[in-house]
Amino acid sequence: MNTTSTTIDCELCVIGAGIAGLNALHSASRYLKPTDQVVLIDARPGAGGMWRDTYDYVRLHQPYQMFTVGDIPWVLKKPATYLADKTEVGEQLTHCMAQLRQRFQLQEHYCHRYLAHQESSDAEGPVEIQCKRINDGQRLRVRARRLVKAISYDIKPSAAMKFSSSAVRSLSPHDLGANAATLGADDAPVYVVGGGKTAMDTAHLLVRRFPGRDIRMLIGEGCLFLDRSRSSATGWRRWFGGQVAFETFLDTALRFDGGNIQATYQHFLSHHGLALNERARQFQFGAISPEEIAAIRSSAREVIEDYLVDVTDGDDGPLLQLRQGQARPIPAGSWLINCTGYIARDVGLAPEPYISEGGKVLSINQTSMVFFLGSFSGYFLTHLFYRDRLRDLPLYQGDVTALRGPNKSALGVIGATQTVLNVLLCMQALPVSVFNECRLDFNRWYPLPRRLPILLRFQINSAKYLKHCRAALDRIEATTGVRWGVLPHVQAAATNMMDKAA
Repeated sequence: MNTTSTTIDCELCVIGAGIAGLNALHSASRYLKPTDQVVLIDARPGAGGMWRDTYDYVRLHQPYQMFTVGDIPWVLKKPATYLADKTEVGEQLTHCMAQLRQRFQLQEHYCHRYLAHQESSDAEGPVEIQCKRINDGQRLRVRARRLVKAISYDIKPSAAMKFSSSAVRSLSPHDLGANAATLGADDAPVYVVGGGKTAMDTAHLLVRRFPGRDIRMLIGEGCLFLDRSRSSATGWRRWFGGQVAFETFLDTALRFDGGNIQATYQHFLSHHGLALNERARQFQFGAISPEEIAAIRSSAREVIEDYLVDVTDGDDGPLLQLRQGQARPIPAGSWLINCTGYIARDVGLAPEPYISEGGKVLSINQTSMVFFLGSFSGYFLTHLFYRDRLRDLPLYQGDVTALRGPNKSALGVIGATQTVLNVLLCMQALPVSVFNECRLDFNRWYPLPRRLPILLRFQINSAKYLKHCRAALDRIEATTGVRWGVLPHVQAAATNMMDKAA
């Protein structure tokens, strides 16, 4: 093993070349000089993050032009409603990477794993980052003035489930393409295990590709999705129908008082969402169309509202062992596809604040999440980072991995409230040009006359909305037992700044 070490000095080091990391680079480029040295580290063989190795039939949730890096337009020319696929998203991110290379002196180190970092206590001292090349173990040391750890949810391909019984066949979504011919050659039932967007993508693919096939859904407690026909209305409804994203979030936030999670969630479900089952308990900011839900609901032979624990061998054949204690017979040779979720999973990460006490390290991770989407975090937090506002702006953050079990309904409600609060704070701390450059903004789907009323409401009522959202989020710990609020060192800095201003 090669353990020799190389050292690089730079202005900025970014860990992670997915959508969060690329947006961080884009925002940083507004403050760096063309001669500045920037280092990008990623464990994958190139930029693109999860889009390099996700399942082949994945498509964007939203119209494609709203998924990009900063203000970089798409090269692809499709109808505005188009949902880009894996290859097309990968090509766009490659295009964005080429644009970013022109903005500073960028060194890209792929197939390198981040190990650790140490922030100097000296105000002018560097952050020292330790990395290792995966194939031979060669060490890379980076000394940077600033570090952005854009790990976000660190999504990796899921594996096929392992069962006690060998009488069934287990796949992951990533195996589906390679096994499509074998799967299509028999008529054994197919069980889609999971209730989120991956499960919906998989079920929708199967009902279209294998009409009449015995397809069953094991959806746990079910998942709620934004109704794309409302959030991205088409035709005349862009002008007179649908609902601007901020209207949806504000409606949710203003109904939430910190203690009425279930009532607020049910309102969201009945007014803004779609679900395969009536009692869906999770919302992770995915979107789906009524047509997709209808196709799955009408074609699936059965929707089972329980969690799969194992498949065992019974006296008369294999049995599905479910969490609620039921054992259900399953035909030998059945296919089970692991479509369980990637988001808010406890993957053993040590808690890390989004901004370090020393102020030189911005960390975008699920233990200290400010915006639910990594793209938004990479874009807005990096602007605040370079304007030295992350240490005194009282953004609310929390550990999304803690909102599991009985708190699953809370994630969407808290996330909507937190988004309203943090967007309002960003609007106060950042110039309008930062928002104008952000093509990620879902509100942009609607023409300006539709967006202006909600923007004016935000401007006129910002103090009232901030007060309401803070009061609601300050009750979260008492309601759920989960810490959710302002980082202690940020709160101290914000209080000190207000005292000086007074």
